[in-house]
Amino acid sequence: GRTDALGEPQREQARIILYCSQTLNGLIDDILDLAKVEAGKMTVDLAACSTAALIRELEGEFGELADRSGVTLRIEVDSGFPEAFESDCGRLRQILRNLLANAFKFTHTGGVLLRFRCATGSAGDKPDQAWLSISVQDTGIGISAAAQAHIFDEFVQLDAGESRRYEGTGLGLAICRKLATIIGGRIVLESRENQGSTFT
Repeated sequence: GRTDALGEPQREQARIILYCSQTLNGLIDDILDLAKVEAGKMTVDLAACSTAALIRELEGEFGELADRSGVTLRIEVDSGFPEAFESDCGRLRQILRNLLANAFKFTHTGGVLLRFRCATGSAGDKPDQAWLSISVQDTGIGISAAAQAHIFDEFVQLDAGESRRYEGTGLGLAICRKLATIIGGRIVLESRENQGSTFT
């Protein structure tokens, strides 16, 4: 029948079914991505990524979530950040979507800051190299020092009480770390419990 003819109990059941199907689809996608990485079948598609286009996509996707949640979304681009850069644009978007989704999930008041900047540092056999740095900073619940030691491991979530409250598969950050390595980067975390987190 027509969905607008449904009563409120039926609409609520339909919303639950939709939510469960989206959750299941996300879990399947995570498991498939993880299997591809572990099997060495994850390919890298390097291309010119437009900074403005990337921002438009992320702002379009998470701007509405920010409006609904009452948590602000700010985007800052440092003057030295290039208009375009070479990367695997699809994998980079996947990483940032996951980090932004987590930031909004664990932030109840305040805001989320997506920042694009140039940085210097060293990683592996690339000392003192210039890096493009993209960070997601939130004013959320933060992550304890004990949890930080394992936060990028597979199937790891917050403590049991928090996991039950926030749900999730415990795969997202593990996949982000692997994808970041595959596209030639790295991902790091700075956080203090009850004082927010920054994933860069």
